[in-house]
Amino acid sequence: MTHEMQLDGAYIEREREYWRIPGMAVILVRPGIDDEILCLGYRDAEQRLLVDENTQFCIASCSKSMTAALLAKLADMKKIDFDTPIRRLVPELEMKDQTACDQMTVRDMLCHRTGLGGHDALWPGKAKRKDLAQQLRYLQPSLPFRQKAQYSNLIYALAGYVAEAVTGKSWEKLMHELIFAPLSMERTTCTAEEFLSDPNHAEPYQFTEGNLKRLSFWNVDLAGPAASVNCTASDMAKWLHFHIDGGKTSEGRQLISAKNFLQMHDKQIDYIDSAGLAEDCYPGTGYCMGWQCGEYRGHKFQKHSGKIEGYSSLQVYLPDDRVGVGILMNLHSPSTPIFYSILYTILDSVLGYPDAHWERRFRGQERRAPSESYGDCEKDLTKGFLCHKEEGEKLPHPLEAYAGVYFDPGYGQVTVTVQEENLWLYYRDQNLQLHHFGKSSFWMEGVKEDILTLKVPVNVKENKDGRIEGLEIRYEPLVAPIFFRKRE
Repeated sequence: MTHEMQLDGAYIEREREYWRIPGMAVILVRPGIDDEILCLGYRDAEQRLLVDENTQFCIASCSKSMTAALLAKLADMKKIDFDTPIRRLVPELEMKDQTACDQMTVRDMLCHRTGLGGHDALWPGKAKRKDLAQQLRYLQPSLPFRQKAQYSNLIYALAGYVAEAVTGKSWEKLMHELIFAPLSMERTTCTAEEFLSDPNHAEPYQFTEGNLKRLSFWNVDLAGPAASVNCTASDMAKWLHFHIDGGKTSEGRQLISAKNFLQMHDKQIDYIDSAGLAEDCYPGTGYCMGWQCGEYRGHKFQKHSGKIEGYSSLQVYLPDDRVGVGILMNLHSPSTPIFYSILYTILDSVLGYPDAHWERRFRGQERRAPSESYGDCEKDLTKGFLCHKEEGEKLPHPLEAYAGVYFDPGYGQVTVTVQEENLWLYYRDQNLQLHHFGKSSFWMEGVKEDILTLKVPVNVKENKDGRIEGLEIRYEPLVAPIFFRKRE
């Protein structure tokens, strides 16, 4: 089948070179016309191994759309109902807020309106999703139930746990049996082990300190339903076709009922996504279930992006125009200007609009992106939480007095040790130095939470007798610092 090519390879390559992207794949699908898949650069920059249509990339939060599809399928199978309170399905899933505890449904979980935002410090780690379910009841909400959408990887991880609880099968197995296999997505996987053992996978990178740096692979299996799916360009094309075709397989079989497919894609709550710029850059306006909705030049779209350590992804389709676009790359950040420059250029070509020179909106005119472009995922949470009147004051206790185990029922255990005349704090999968700020205040840097790398304040709290009672750590900026009480 012949047709006019819509992917401008020269333009996309210029964008790749400007942003120093090691490797990427761009997918364009239109039913009735051959798919276009453009693969550029390297899945392994050191060994100069090329990306191809079967190279696996981590797609991070694009996994949410796949988890939503699984739950829609389970609704078809009468295993769940979108609007039955979760406590009737999975009694151990309790929220600290009593209204949310009594009323929260799968629908609420899949559109981020539970009142619980963030708490990304809880993953990854050696815990199980069942452990997260037990911890949920102790976590402080940041807004009233159903008041506003607050993006939550944790809640999506627990949506996967709901699927496990009502079927007796793991989320990973359910994804393969009920979603990937029927769609012939044969090279789509759910775990770090599967990804790393595959000889054709993309390595993770970030541009930092003036150089492209290969990152250590980050195992996020614990939050799998929110972030751990790995996909190829070829399989992403199949995934986009499935949605363009209204929930049908390539053979025309209705995999998800029309009713539940439409519910999954209906706007559930306002959710503004500016695409990183102004309103004339066509922001998303609502969150559905695993998808965002909005309009591009009057054309309805559904989309979701993903980002995790060393990888970024975007999936978009226009239901009325029957067009789908996917972008996969092995660079952590930035992603927004890259994705939308390429996406909007493709859509303009397909929809017949004149060239809008989107690259002029999303980047400068330099030959390469300036170094400061790559720091958008680094955040300092210490402002206002370290007492500057105490800066430089000596510790009130010897180092050994701070060593020990500290515990919070929602966040679990942190351990402080003395190493070479410094204090170090171990939590989850990270052991980080506590830098003394003054008196009883510390800070630690390099705290990884979801897409962010954080500088976090740590304040030691004493009782009225001057004994160390615990630590306040600002792991979640949407709520008060988490208090870990000293156990030993």
